[in-house]
Amino acid sequence: MLHRHHLIVTVVAALSCSVQADIIFVDAGNCPGPGDGSELDPYCSIQTAIGAALDTDEIVVAPGTYFETINFLGKAITVRSTDGPDVTKIDGIGNFHVVQCVSGEGTDTVLDGFVITGGNANGSFPDNAGGGMFNSGGSSPTVTNCSFSDNTASAGGGMYNSGDSNPTVTDCTFQGNTAVDGGGGMFSFDSSPTVSYCTFTGNSAFIGGGMYNVGFTSSPSVIYSVFELNSASTNGGGIVNVLASTLVTGCIFEANSASGAGGGMYNFYTLFNGPSLAKCRFNGNSAGDSGGAISNLLSNPRLTNCDFHENLAVGFFGKGGAMRNNSSYPSIINCTFSDNSANDDGGAIYNEAGSIPTVTSSILWDNHPTEVSSVANSSIAIEYSNVQGGFPGPGNVDANPLFVDPDNGDLRLSAGSPCIDAGDDTAVPEGVLRDLDGNPRFIADACAGDRGATVDMGAYEFQGTSCDLSNTMAILATWGRCDNCGTPQACPADFDGDCSVGIFDLLIRLGTWD
Repeated sequence: MLHRHHLIVTVVAALSCSVQADIIFVDAGNCPGPGDGSELDPYCSIQTAIGAALDTDEIVVAPGTYFETINFLGKAITVRSTDGPDVTKIDGIGNFHVVQCVSGEGTDTVLDGFVITGGNANGSFPDNAGGGMFNSGGSSPTVTNCSFSDNTASAGGGMYNSGDSNPTVTDCTFQGNTAVDGGGGMFSFDSSPTVSYCTFTGNSAFIGGGMYNVGFTSSPSVIYSVFELNSASTNGGGIVNVLASTLVTGCIFEANSASGAGGGMYNFYTLFNGPSLAKCRFNGNSAGDSGGAISNLLSNPRLTNCDFHENLAVGFFGKGGAMRNNSSYPSIINCTFSDNSANDDGGAIYNEAGSIPTVTSSILWDNHPTEVSSVANSSIAIEYSNVQGGFPGPGNVDANPLFVDPDNGDLRLSAGSPCIDAGDDTAVPEGVLRDLDGNPRFIADACAGDRGATVDMGAYEFQGTSCDLSNTMAILATWGRCDNCGTPQACPADFDGDCSVGIFDLLIRLGTWD
């Protein structure tokens, strides 16, 4: 009979052994195997290794193509390739799902370093969703350094998340995936994935070519990701938000398209919870109907430090080259809209059906055919902004913003820009201390006299340069008659105060050159 202390020691020792992590090896080069999982005799199949693994074990996969599907079986294990997705592929060869997490897996279930391809979810639910990866039942795995490519489904060609499944997806690529219905790259229903440093390119769907979010509790966080060359046959080429609250930070939406509305993003019925967009770039997106970059219906998005350039509403009645609002109340702070176009109206922003957006500390310049347009009981409030052609409101100006290189999409401010130190500090959201480039906000321009360290207009904060160079560049860029010269900062190069910029201003500048 064991004494009590002997029993305790035995149990503790057994528990210690049970949690000790093992390394299990897999190598397609050892096929047909089966192998025993050791380094000298690795398994031939990843799923065989998963079946043999215990919680905390690590499965290390050698380069090669593995023609199989895998299910993590609820285990808290890591499956990683030795050399990354460039040389390691899991090919589902037409099965419904290449990877599944359907047993409540948590963040300590890890998939790292694979191409996930060949999934074809063409059955009935749940086998019509998540061709590349299917997460359900509260499963929230960690997925990193993976490429989801050429998978197909009715919903979520690359990845499908449902039932409060909140995966953490980092450094991944979603490319060339297709969804018959929605979410070519990713579809989330009542789920809140965190998507960081990811690229969505060349995905397609009926709705939401890049990503589709739906459900009252769906609140994905999309951070530092790239959306480009996705397409949708109707709304939302890049993202569709329906009854969802989404946080999108540091993302690029480029060359997305929708034949209907919302080339880059479509937001529907997000009146109470966003979405919130910060430090995002919308470049070269297009919509056949309206909202080349973003279309809002019954939505109140919040945008801070965003850049809209060369977005198009290409249809015959196309409205809102960059943004179209329908019964929506977006808040736009420190954003830049330039060279966006709509075939019909509202090159930058189009408002209808009672929409009342607010725009503060922003730049709307060189958009076609008009900067903004409001119809059907709609209006727009613009303050401390630079609007081409002028717009009533405190602190507004109408002067060339002096972008660094607008023809090539560089909408940063040059020295002497009237947008420097001319925004509204009180409108900057609490905790926002940096611009779209990650540079500090509230940088005083030493060449601007007593204007002080006020936030700049637009998405980029001017970081300073030589005062002599600054003022000389301002003279050359604004040569001629100075309109609205009585408005503060409307004509910063008019040194002699005659409401024009010319030879006398240049001589004054040269005479005080330091």
